[in-house]
Amino acid sequence: MDRVSEEAYATLKHTLVKAYYILISLARILYLVLGLAGSIAWFSGFSPYKGRKMVIGALILAILTEIITRFNIAP
Repeated sequence: MDRVSEEAYATLKHTLVKAYYILISLARILYLVLGLAGSIAWFSGFSPYKGRKMVIGALILAILTEIITRFNIAP
């Protein structure tokens, strides 16, 4: 019984670590795209207010994402 629970725990741990790394990667892609789209909207004059808000949101997301990545989770 112990072996089954240990294997289940290891599988769950592995799955959660993989999900963590996938979410970090998605957050990095998202803040890059959000920052680029916001910059284009802001500097082109298409929608300066919304563009500026998007850039600020991208900066906040980037800072939080990079702070979270400081916590190393070993697979």
